[in-house]
Amino acid sequence: MKIRHEKLSLEPFYPFNLLYGSFKEFPMHWHPEMEIVFVEKGEQWVTLRDAMYHLKEKDILLIGSGELHSFPYQPSESKLIILHVGKTIFAPYSDQLFNSECVSPLINLDHYEQEPYYLVRKSIEAMHDYYFTRSEGSELFLKAEIYQLAGLIKKYVPMKPLMNDKKMKRLEQLAKLGHVLAYIEEHFDQDITLEQAADLAGFSPYHFSRVFKKLTGMNFVYYVNYNRIRKSMILLQNNEEPISQIAFKTGFNSIQTFNRQFKELNGCSPSQYRRKK
Repeated sequence: MKIRHEKLSLEPFYPFNLLYGSFKEFPMHWHPEMEIVFVEKGEQWVTLRDAMYHLKEKDILLIGSGELHSFPYQPSESKLIILHVGKTIFAPYSDQLFNSECVSPLINLDHYEQEPYYLVRKSIEAMHDYYFTRSEGSELFLKAEIYQLAGLIKKYVPMKPLMNDKKMKRLEQLAKLGHVLAYIEEHFDQDITLEQAADLAGFSPYHFSRVFKKLTGMNFVYYVNYNRIRKSMILLQNNEEPISQIAFKTGFNSIQTFNRQFKELNGCSPSQYRRKK
């Protein structure tokens, strides 16, 4: 999948979308809608800003408008409820919330009091039930629950305001960075230099390095290798090719470098990882 700026088709007067299922991988992307990820079953890794979040069962993650995020590849399956909520749902607080950054995006009992956590969780689970029941009146209950959730976020989730010019600058940088992320995704098996990437984004190498680290939380070289390791994990789980061949196929010129990078990211060697399948 090559989506970077994800364009969601939400109805103007009903700007809401609900996805349910397993998502083993979704590459770096962003969208103007707020996203809420709820782990119904299993666990899920999510990258957001400059952090990697390990979501456990019944955890909730709040992803703000225009925030770069991804679901790294994982062999184990999880069941997720993913909500996309448009700006108008939050009126008259839309500008306030959509020009802010969530101070504590991971919502669970380690980070929030019992009352707000259970209220938000209950609201998400009710929305899922109404969305898929489709009985008489369920759409009205669903709409009521959407506004209930919006109110809970406004009341309980601490936000840090962003200046309008800062938000606009970040969106402009994300648009330019999208070309680079797409190029890395499509040419992962080739040499990709910092200078090439900076040229694609229209930045100097120095400025590109700073922007890339700020938006993805990773330096450029680390991200390129991280993307290659993701590809290798899929191949290790799904075919019997020699590990050395998988290393070269995913852009590594040295099996030693591949083994070292793989272990740094996964805590085990490629052969140990393959035996887990």
